[in-house]
Amino acid sequence: MKIPFILVFLLFAILAQSQSKKDSISVKKNLSSITITATKSPKALDKLPMPTTVVSGKEIMQSGATTLDEVLEEQTGIITTTNYVGNQGVQLQGLDAAYTLILIDGMPVIGRSSGTLDLKRISVNDVKKVEIVRGASSSLYGSDAIGGVVNIITNKKKAVGLNGWISQKISSYNTFESTAKISYKTSTFSISNAFNYLQSDGYDLIENNGLKTVSPYKNYNYNAKANYSLSDKVFFQGNFSVFKQSQQSERTKNQNNLFGENKQKDVRVYAIAKHYLTPQITQEFDCFFTNYKTKEVLNYENGDSYSSSFFNQKLLKPEYQLSYTKNENNIIFGIGAEREGLERTDFSESPKTTSYFSFLQTDYTFYNTLNIIAGSRYDKYTLYDSEFSNKAAISLQLSEKFTFKSSIGSGYKTPDFRQLYFDFTNSINGYSVLGSTVVNDKIQQFQSEGILGDLLIPLEEIGSILQAENSLNINVGGFWEIVPQLNFDMNIFQNNIYNLIEPKLVAHKTNGSSIFTYFNVAQVRTRGLECNLKFSSNKKLKLNVGYQLLFADDMDAIQKIENGDVYALSATTGSFRLNKSDYFGLFNRSRHTFNAKLYYTFLQDYTFNLRTNYRSKFAMFDSNGNDLLDKYDQFIPAYFLWNTGVSKTYKNTTIIAGINNLMNYTNPTNLSHISGRNYFINLNIQLNKKQEK
Repeated sequence: MKIPFILVFLLFAILAQSQSKKDSISVKKNLSSITITATKSPKALDKLPMPTTVVSGKEIMQSGATTLDEVLEEQTGIITTTNYVGNQGVQLQGLDAAYTLILIDGMPVIGRSSGTLDLKRISVNDVKKVEIVRGASSSLYGSDAIGGVVNIITNKKKAVGLNGWISQKISSYNTFESTAKISYKTSTFSISNAFNYLQSDGYDLIENNGLKTVSPYKNYNYNAKANYSLSDKVFFQGNFSVFKQSQQSERTKNQNNLFGENKQKDVRVYAIAKHYLTPQITQEFDCFFTNYKTKEVLNYENGDSYSSSFFNQKLLKPEYQLSYTKNENNIIFGIGAEREGLERTDFSESPKTTSYFSFLQTDYTFYNTLNIIAGSRYDKYTLYDSEFSNKAAISLQLSEKFTFKSSIGSGYKTPDFRQLYFDFTNSINGYSVLGSTVVNDKIQQFQSEGILGDLLIPLEEIGSILQAENSLNINVGGFWEIVPQLNFDMNIFQNNIYNLIEPKLVAHKTNGSSIFTYFNVAQVRTRGLECNLKFSSNKKLKLNVGYQLLFADDMDAIQKIENGDVYALSATTGSFRLNKSDYFGLFNRSRHTFNAKLYYTFLQDYTFNLRTNYRSKFAMFDSNGNDLLDKYDQFIPAYFLWNTGVSKTYKNTTIIAGINNLMNYTNPTNLSHISGRNYFINLNIQLNKKQEK
């Protein structure tokens, strides 16, 4: 069992407070972005020991981005990927999209119907910034944060009076987006309402197949916020948001075209009460509820019904936090609970689970040059073993221009309901995918019905209790201010994932179809480096360049190769044994990724930008029959994506025009989320009515 080391550090930090501040040395302070995601308290980005990226609302607006995936795919070391049902997720440090926690204003987004959260359903039109924390963050956020955290922080009303804005965006494929926001604030009260509507005809990358690559859809987001200050010490906030989408469904099954409709609905409600007990001590109570639903109907071309499916997930999360802040030092303690339930097609039951958690973190700065952050979290589950998650990070300013940074942390991810309760049998091909709690009874049922063929694994070894996936994450790097206009940062990382949960073939039916269930079977390691070079000159020219080198390995596959158990096929030599040097790594990972962003302001009010992303070769699946990725498999070639735009601001009006995927790169078979060249124009008008003082 992992031991919470934070108690030892807390004692050390308390004793250190007796040190005289007179001994501290003078250090130049840089103006920088403030981030809250990595520590759950405001902290300057350049002081943060963990690798963190902040994307400002201004940069998002200038890029013309509409949804979260468009923002993330332009950041260093981040790849947006599409799973087999079309949901688009994000890789951080080479880890699968299932291991990245997505938050909106610190509250989780749910709805992982196939392990991946669809980022396209998250609008970024009313966003102040997006914070991206790389590396295991379970010490603060619990399960699903093995790879890191992405927190979308929405705009908050600041100016007193009546304010608002409207925008209209028109882009290729008959895509129209309308956004409006109105807000009002007094000295003690504020309220805002934001509405976003988006519709598109979709697009078709493969002609003459009778189906569109992305079907027509329309959706809307509504968000309402209210804030009230009872006094200068008591503050309340309420938030309500709803997302609805309707999209035509078009698929091919066994050479039959299927048509129907997919509907989604996501409701989020949360309330916050904050009390400043003293200038240094704050207590906060949060209560959050969300409900995500989908329903899909598919019919044959003649109108006969093919299938109907539904997904209904609910999450209730109350949490209490107590924090102490003095100067740049902070201690935060939290306790809470989560109640989650899911009703879904092809589930053996409607599972519910309750978990309880507590966490403690200290953030202490010594002599204004050494910053240490240490934290631990304890999670108690009703269905799984309890978990301790730890994290420690250090930032040491070695000179006025160079800061050393490092962090180490553990993460975990509990088995999801699909891996436990899935009871799916394909009506046409006959194969079955069964959760670990279901598989024993179903195999015995198949046996009694006389349709069970051979067992590949003894029955007593099937249906074992799944353990949580665990990780160890290490980051080592630094920040170097070469000159005031030019800085460089680099981070070397390694992630070890243990008890990886994967489907495994366990039996065949008498008709030859397969039966799969889930096991803790694999260990994965990702390692590499990320670096960024940033240049700015007189606020007119900004250039950001980023690069990631990634090695992502299945350790079991490497062991099999070293044991001489893996072969490949060659058209000239036939079957031959693989060497370790022939192994490439995990699927859907690129060894090299690169991005560059150029922003140039001219004639005072015009800003031109040119952005590019490069991804080196990768493979989506095994093509030579040995169940791993080697250099003899078929790879998707490397590619560049180029985006450009120009914005013009005049008084309260901003016009943005641009082209995404300038060179019209497409790969319909493997990268259906890349639509081809996309033209857009966006008009944003601020409507302000300030109160007289």
